[in-house]
Amino acid sequence: MGFDFRLEKVLRYRQRLVDQQARRVALAQKRVGELTAARTELDRSVAAEMAGHPGAGPLLVKDLQAKTAWLEHLRRKIADVDAGLNEARNELLREQESLNAAWRDLEALQQLRRKQKAAWIHEQETRESKELDEVGQIRADRARRSILAHGTE
Repeated sequence: MGFDFRLEKVLRYRQRLVDQQARRVALAQKRVGELTAARTELDRSVAAEMAGHPGAGPLLVKDLQAKTAWLEHLRRKIADVDAGLNEARNELLREQESLNAAWRDLEALQQLRRKQKAAWIHEQETRESKELDEVGQIRADRARRSILAHGTE
């Protein structure tokens, strides 16, 4: 009979929890990456708009108003993306903390399993050693009896 860890089902369940939480962390990291890329793109758009020079012609008020409105629109989008990015980063931190907690729980069960298996192996080795000692004792007794029986003839 082999080693049987009584909490094997719990161990497998905890492993699934760790796997699920790792997927959640990956999704949260992906979301942070997407929002960071969106923020970078908006920064580029603002920089390009600010660097754009009006042509050699006259500067019209309606062009300035349109450019100002567009820059305000970009700044509002940046503020929205920043808010989403902060929220996504906080979510990532929460998910990472949950992953760490799930990992600690799993590690505790794995350590318990290793400890119980080591104790079981030691017990098996002790039992086998006793059995071998008993077999050796029986053989030694038989050999002595055989020598005594043959020696008296």
